[in-house]
Amino acid sequence: RDFPPYTQPLLVGCYTMVGEDKKYKDDMSALKYLFKKYTNLSISVRFDLNEGNLVERASNIDLSMNALCEWIESKEDEEFYKKCEFITFRCVLTKVMNTPFERRDGWVICASVKKDKIYLYPFETEEDKERLSNVSDYQKRCSSWGYKFEGYIFSDKPLEKPTGNGAVSHDEFDAVYEAKLNDHRLLFAAEMDGIVSEKEVNSLEELRHAEFVEAKTCIQLDCTKHRISFGRYKSGKWWAQSFLVGVQSILVGYRNYDGIVTRLERIRVKDLTRRFPEFWAPLSPAASLNFLNDFLNFVKKSVASEETDRERKVFVFSWQPGHPVKCKTLEEPCYFSFLKR
Repeated sequence: RDFPPYTQPLLVGCYTMVGEDKKYKDDMSALKYLFKKYTNLSISVRFDLNEGNLVERASNIDLSMNALCEWIESKEDEEFYKKCEFITFRCVLTKVMNTPFERRDGWVICASVKKDKIYLYPFETEEDKERLSNVSDYQKRCSSWGYKFEGYIFSDKPLEKPTGNGAVSHDEFDAVYEAKLNDHRLLFAAEMDGIVSEKEVNSLEELRHAEFVEAKTCIQLDCTKHRISFGRYKSGKWWAQSFLVGVQSILVGYRNYDGIVTRLERIRVKDLTRRFPEFWAPLSPAASLNFLNDFLNFVKKSVASEETDRERKVFVFSWQPGHPVKCKTLEEPCYFSFLKR
């Protein structure tokens, strides 16, 4: 199928979540700036991501929903809120988009209705819980390295040299976008890594004109095994994550197995499909968007099928590799309730 219409996402707001308890702040105090030296297309570096303590972060998606709902409460008179049909997070949309390519992991995404808006929220599967309880020490280090990497390339002020000492901030900057996929009007929040700007950004209008950049770490792609693994398990997720918010480039830190980053490269998002064709064949980016479009259609129809008391129900959508998406409807309150009433 052809690539479905997707409007250029429009930044409509932002907020900060402070600390591990994700306390909501209606400001952009957690916005980070990419150090100018690292805006080059490719540069040799030496970052030891083992410095400092091992960093483990819980997903805290429930606290993230609380913050998003608090932001929305002050925006209900805005046109973008009145028009939207779905409210969610970028990570939810990305998870759905990657379903056609997913070979290993299933998912559970729940929908609840509030003030005629459909909220989408992810839950851990039993496989997720088992995997998290059996994470290896190396996997923990890889996760920690990813968080620490940002401290080597981003700073709190433009042109300010990053600390790069292994310290990790638990503050989070979230941008909120409106977009339209076919007939589906979306409003979603996305944690953003940082921007490229030599001037301090203090307003939403200034932020709209800034260039956002994603930061990722990756094992050095110096052998066929690593390239195939990256192509199959990462490139599509990176593409979807960036495409949804209109990010044009990803700053990749190539590391070895000991957590030492030796090279930075800025990869253009549009080049991901050309550089790693082993991920996409025989599918294409259009398959990602079409699957998301079909899923949103399914959600709408499932919600519409309940003619009364929709706000008292939770629609539980689940998927496993090799099977179609399933839906079951539960009465609130239940295990899958996620909105404060």
